[in-house]
Amino acid sequence: MATSRFGEVLARAARIALVVLALAGLGSAPVAAQAGTVTGIVRDAVTGAPLAGAQVSVEGTGIGGLANNVGRYLLLNVPAGEQTISVTLIGYSPASETVT
Repeated sequence: MATSRFGEVLARAARIALVVLALAGLGSAPVAAQAGTVTGIVRDAVTGAPLAGAQVSVEGTGIGGLANNVGRYLLLNVPAGEQTISVTLIGYSPASETVT
């Protein structure tokens, strides 16, 4: 029984589901100068449960934050264009998703 339970824990620990809801440009500046907002929910990929406290960031920018108690996050001033959103949480493998 202990071995089966351990395998189940490892399987869950291996996956984070990163759901990116939106990347919206703000203002009327030229595209190269626009910044936007990225929001989403971090969930366990197996159970779908929200993952509070997950660290979410935009790779290479220093922009980041933590998922709240229902797994939601909000990243402000994200540079326009293609960006990679990464998420980490102790006990889970890191995950990332590219957004535009």
